[in-house]
Amino acid sequence: MDVQKYPDNCRNKENAFKVISLILIIASVGLVSSQIIGMTTGVAQSNKTYFGLWDHIYSSLNLISMFALLIGLVGIFLYQYDRLGKRGVISIGLAFFGTVLVAGDVWFEAFAVPFVAKVAPQVASANPGSSIIVGALLTFLSFSLGWIMVGVSSYKAGVIPKYICILIIIGGIFGFKALTIPYLGVMGIAIGILGVWMYNESTKYQSGGHIEEVSSIG
Repeated sequence: MDVQKYPDNCRNKENAFKVISLILIIASVGLVSSQIIGMTTGVAQSNKTYFGLWDHIYSSLNLISMFALLIGLVGIFLYQYDRLGKRGVISIGLAFFGTVLVAGDVWFEAFAVPFVAKVAPQVASANPGSSIIVGALLTFLSFSLGWIMVGVSSYKAGVIPKYICILIIIGGIFGFKALTIPYLGVMGIAIGILGVWMYNESTKYQSGGHIEEVSSIG
């Protein structure tokens, strides 16, 4: 794009990425906070029949974080779409699919589990059926492998700093136990650092340095 001819388009693009970076930071804060709450209050105990304030805060933070993470994932794709290639696009799709499944589980824990625990507490101690096991494996594998692939694809694309890509890969590895405290916190830290970096980059470009630099070429 001719930056000198279309400066407003460039500024709008940077504004959009600034918003996405803030959404990533929101997801990060939510994930890390929920994991801290889980470790310090015991909200994730199995066979519970009572759900208090901390349980609802924990579930709400996870649900908001998953929604923000999905939007942020689209932003990660748009930020480097021209450098990702076909495998990169596939990795984004798999990570999106896995994140949707994790979000579905988080929704179930937030709204359905308290009701089931109240009207049918014996369900909590029942053995999971094969369909639940298959669903859990599909969720964890798609979430974990998808984010690992996103990290690898981003590393190869060379747009996002390599140390952040490595953190995303590590977050994906721990993502195989995404619904077990505190493993989602690792992904939260990774996307938080990515959000801060993306925000700083957008702010730097909006200051005029990027536009002036590109406009001065030729």
